[in-house]
Amino acid sequence: MSTLSSDVGRITATVTDGNATLSIVFQVRLFSSPSITLTAPSYVIQGDSLTVSCNVTGYPQVDIDITRDSSTLMMGSSSFSDDTNLFEGSVSHDIANVNRSTDEGNYTCLVSISNGTDVVEYSKETAVIVYIRPTVSLMADMPFASVGDTVTLTCTAVGGVPNTYSFTWRFNSSQIITEGVVTNGSTSVLTLTNFEFESFGSYECEVNNTFTVANNTITVLEGDQTVALISPATPDPVVFGQSINLSCSSFGRPPYNLSWSVGSTVLANADNVSMGGELIYEVTVQSNDNYTEYTCAATNVIGSSNTSVTLTRATPPMLTAVGSTSVTVRVNESFSFEANITGHNLPISSVQWTRNGDELMNNDQLTVESDITTLNSGSTRLSVNYTLSLVDNGTYTVTVFNPAGNDTLDYYVTIEIDPAVTAVMDMYTVSEGSSINLECNATGVPAPDVIWSYGGSSLMSNGVDYNISRSVVQTSETFSVTSTLTVIISERGDAGVYSCNASNGVGDTVTDSTTLVVNFIPNVTVSGSDTVTSPDTFQYTCTVVSSPVA
Repeated sequence: MSTLSSDVGRITATVTDGNATLSIVFQVRLFSSPSITLTAPSYVIQGDSLTVSCNVTGYPQVDIDITRDSSTLMMGSSSFSDDTNLFEGSVSHDIANVNRSTDEGNYTCLVSISNGTDVVEYSKETAVIVYIRPTVSLMADMPFASVGDTVTLTCTAVGGVPNTYSFTWRFNSSQIITEGVVTNGSTSVLTLTNFEFESFGSYECEVNNTFTVANNTITVLEGDQTVALISPATPDPVVFGQSINLSCSSFGRPPYNLSWSVGSTVLANADNVSMGGELIYEVTVQSNDNYTEYTCAATNVIGSSNTSVTLTRATPPMLTAVGSTSVTVRVNESFSFEANITGHNLPISSVQWTRNGDELMNNDQLTVESDITTLNSGSTRLSVNYTLSLVDNGTYTVTVFNPAGNDTLDYYVTIEIDPAVTAVMDMYTVSEGSSINLECNATGVPAPDVIWSYGGSSLMSNGVDYNISRSVVQTSETFSVTSTLTVIISERGDAGVYSCNASNGVGDTVTDSTTLVVNFIPNVTVSGSDTVTSPDTFQYTCTVVSSPVA
């Protein structure tokens, strides 16, 4: 019968004879080869740290050693874990400052099992290689040069492992130099011919030997002569209250004085500057700083030199309308506004269009297009392409912004909607002698005027026969006008058709009508002869006039 890993653990045997029960517990262990995990890097750089660790699990208990080239470095043993029913152990060896001569070699995790008379050993091994950064020396044949000279820089690498090198030359930490470089084995030579003023500065030689990198830096300065100044970069246009740094870099020999000034007023000063230096002056822009010239000057016993920078005041953008700033449009028409943006010497930060104070955003029916990529030149355009309503009436404003300020331009839109009119009722009925109100509702933009007519003649409000009143309500879509004609004392002759005619200067005049019925008491008239002749025949006629019909 074979024992499996699933059989490891506690086994209980129980015997019962009817009167009593006996239980016996057996502990089953599975002897096996230990599992060894050895962790270490394949290589390390001399001077760095190194950790070698060995983790072991299995049964029975084992002794654990870490060795290097058969020399014991660290010892330990495993202990039993109830969680796994196995013996577990971990040993680590730490080296804080690796040295190639003592720490490179074959590292072994050695596991020993003793059964009292014999010892069984298991092991796992890995090699750790120690590489060495080279020592880099950098020399110049003339650390103090003059414009036009030839300067030779020699870079030498020694002591690196491996000892195969590649070289990279840089100027002022960033610019990679390839022209004038000759490399042979562990030496690289950079020859700078016809030395220019812009060539003064820091030269770096970087050495790479595949696994490590080392470098060295040397600065080539001007010799004994008037101090040379690197002109400061012209700052962007400035705004009131802004703080900017003016920087002046210099090279010279012997030591010199370096200063920033405006006119005869010295603002910042540095004495006894040796070989090379930089003087920074912070300016907080005031209202009178426009076009102010700041001068950086350097003086030593050989002579003096200076350079200047001028601050330019930032200007806000200006808007100019392209075409008319006022339009009148019908509801089924579209419109657009366009403006040119000029005068700004700092970039435009944003463009905003509003309608009656509410910001307008791009959507399927409204488009805002702005070209603001070029200084002192740009444009912006608003296009509206949808069925208009009264809410589109009013003031459209475009505002452009940059750090120096903003400008606004207003446009005006007048919406027109054809008039429409409807009589509130088709027929009104009134008793003779009473008053009656006839009403018509009219819509349109602008608000329509309503004229009442009867029998082809226009009616006027006179306080005797008629009164005419008007009320106007503005909705989001249009103007709604209610016109009321009051017949003050209704007579039979007032009955008939009344027309209300609406017009607002847009489109044609529209008309609707209503009928007034005047009811009155019946009027009876009897006619005939009062004289009777023979034969006794006579006739009477009875006529009745009434409304409604009697």
